[in-house]
Amino acid sequence: MFYVNKLKPSKKKIKTFKFNLFDKCQNVMSNEEDVPYNNGVISYNFSLNSGRLTTGYGVRDLQMPKSVSDLENEFKVNLTGNEILRMWSFAWYDKGADEIKYYLFYFNEDAQIVYENLFWTRPFSLTVQSNYTSIPVGMSYRIDGKDYMIFAAKDGDVYVYGSGYNTYLRDSPKLMSCCNHDEKVYALTANARRSLVYSDNQNILEWNDNITEHLDFSDERGNLNKVISFNDYLYIFRDFGITRVSSYSTSGNFSISHLFQSTSYIEPGSIASDGDNVYFLTTDGFYSFNGNNVKKIDLDCFNMIDVNTNCSAVCFQSKYYLACRVKFQDGLEMGCEGSDSGFINNALFVYDVNTKSVEIMRGVDIKQLLALNNPYKSKLVMCFNNDNISRVGELTHSGTIFGEQTHKIWSSPLSDFDLGDELKKVESFTIKANMTADVIIESERDSRKFHITPEQRIQRIKCGLSGRRIKVTIESDSEGEISEFNLIMSVQ
Repeated sequence: MFYVNKLKPSKKKIKTFKFNLFDKCQNVMSNEEDVPYNNGVISYNFSLNSGRLTTGYGVRDLQMPKSVSDLENEFKVNLTGNEILRMWSFAWYDKGADEIKYYLFYFNEDAQIVYENLFWTRPFSLTVQSNYTSIPVGMSYRIDGKDYMIFAAKDGDVYVYGSGYNTYLRDSPKLMSCCNHDEKVYALTANARRSLVYSDNQNILEWNDNITEHLDFSDERGNLNKVISFNDYLYIFRDFGITRVSSYSTSGNFSISHLFQSTSYIEPGSIASDGDNVYFLTTDGFYSFNGNNVKKIDLDCFNMIDVNTNCSAVCFQSKYYLACRVKFQDGLEMGCEGSDSGFINNALFVYDVNTKSVEIMRGVDIKQLLALNNPYKSKLVMCFNNDNISRVGELTHSGTIFGEQTHKIWSSPLSDFDLGDELKKVESFTIKANMTADVIIESERDSRKFHITPEQRIQRIKCGLSGRRIKVTIESDSEGEISEFNLIMSVQ
């Protein structure tokens, strides 16, 4: 006797899952199941552009032209000293030559203030032996149409360079930050961290205790760290808040408005402005300030920042750059993280203020960021802690740090792809890559690695891995581009 099997075999459902959110800010939520399958949870040393992974940021020794008439040929800027401790940029109008000259100033371990003309032959560095035993504060300043570079520290006299000056000022206050506003000069000094110093005399080369006055702040917002003239007002960034100061020229009185108070410390090194907003970091998040309101920018990846005491930030070409220390929590060591000297910072966050996207360069210990802005060739430069303390570098898109390829990683969450607990099988995946890369497909059961060689066409790779949750990781040590990545999965 024969029995007829009336049960119909179940058909496999084949689904294609497109990975096109490479440029979305990585989501570092503790529960990966809540993260969309194609939104990265780890991403560094790749650049993210319109659904593609491309060669990320890199660093090389600073190179500049030696003439404004030949900007194509660049030459390494040779440095004086074995450790670069601080840098400044300076634009000085040379009246005799009727031209603006652009300088890089820096302070080295021998207490020398060194300056280099960025668009001129550089047979040797110009140096001034200072009497500072601590790193000075430097600022450029214009008085009566003349440009000056001013240096100050607690342990030495103020030094001035420019417009006929190359001298120390014996009686001048030790300036930390200053700006012009409403026909007055406002400054913060190293010796009066709770006071705003001001004077009607806009020539700070003539300042002394007899011609300056103090506006004291003794409230709970703490020390004064930076003063700026922004959107027609004077703003003071303090340890735990932002204060606006308005002056009434007729009475000489001031109106003081406390616009923001935080229970979290505002890191002075993180404060940077792009002209429209001021961005800063506190111990509880990343913020923007437009002159009236403070807004928290909710980017999960900023929660990765571990220690920000030694951070440095600058705005450059519509992006906010932040050098800081990050806890990546992937068990790997990249670049400076494996140094015998240790590291202070290990990452550079790049926040695009227009697209709100974030890219991360990992493995470089940056001490300070500086924008060299000029009409000819602007660059973002940096000096370093530990292994590269003798160098000044410039940011590139080479994907290498001083000639060494960065290790690039993009990783998705361990996801059920919104299909619940059904068993899934990754039949294959597609990828277009003109760079060498590894693709790791893993589940709660197993893991498989596929080595991808460069091709101009879309490749289809068989996989065969099963699981209820699937994770994708793409790694590379080369330059190029990856796109058209799709998972083809079957579900019973």
